[in-house]
Amino acid sequence: MYKKIKVPVITTPYRTVYVPGPDTYKGIDTPSFRYGERYDTWIANDFTIVKAYDGCWHAFGIIHPKPPAFTDDFNYSGDVHEAEYQLFHCVFEGTLEALYSGGSFTEKEKVLYPQSRPGEAPECWAPCIIEKDKTYYMYYTPETVRLVTTKDLYNFSPYGKGLFSGLYSLRDPYIFFENGNYIMIYVNGDLCCRSSADLIHWDEEKLFQKNPFGENSAQESPCLLKRHGMYYLIWCIHDGQNGCYDNRSFVFASESLDGFTGKAPVAMFKAHAPEIVSENGQDYIISVYYPENGLSIAKVSWE
Repeated sequence: MYKKIKVPVITTPYRTVYVPGPDTYKGIDTPSFRYGERYDTWIANDFTIVKAYDGCWHAFGIIHPKPPAFTDDFNYSGDVHEAEYQLFHCVFEGTLEALYSGGSFTEKEKVLYPQSRPGEAPECWAPCIIEKDKTYYMYYTPETVRLVTTKDLYNFSPYGKGLFSGLYSLRDPYIFFENGNYIMIYVNGDLCCRSSADLIHWDEEKLFQKNPFGENSAQESPCLLKRHGMYYLIWCIHDGQNGCYDNRSFVFASESLDGFTGKAPVAMFKAHAPEIVSENGQDYIISVYYPENGLSIAKVSWE
């Protein structure tokens, strides 16, 4: 007997709810950008989102000024990720339904500039955030998984040392919580994972999913959730065939957390680095850069 697997389906058009505004660059100097200079266009990338105690939604993600030789994700030269040294922070005071129905995020001051992280590499990639005991833990990379904590989502305290390291391209952590155990999945060649009971001490690395498309592609921005008795893993691919912010995100399903390797996707979204978030029984997908620069939201149902 075959088991019918429910698959997530985007059932509404996207609405763009955050577009980065002009801002003064406060990171360290690069070939194209200088501290104190104002730049009109900023590019947003991989992000994380969390609902705070006061009911507000907070999103944080990679951001940097638009490189001078960047026209769009199919027409560019040089380093498309130049000056990815800080994170955007935007806030929405309301429900996700209100956000989808016409709301928009309010942009706040950018966070985690290199100057606030002494002794670390300047890059600040692909954060993830989770709450435990009224403290928010935010992790970021590359190469080394690092941590800052905050009580209010505005003021951050660096943990002071890396938690663990891997390839230079180690990136994109995501944390899933179940049965008192935190599972961090992240990219380190393939998708890998570690477990923790306290969000500080992590066990040895294990393979979570071998890349089903081979070594000429990369898995990016994993997201893990549980619905209808199944675990669903979502990540977007990068293989150089669909721009530098690829909008092909694949959905995999498994009855167990160790059952994703060897599986074919059960669905594909048009989304870049998406997060699936739920409120009041409704699932939403939030995509960055696609369909336009910034954050966009749509509704998801299971069919």
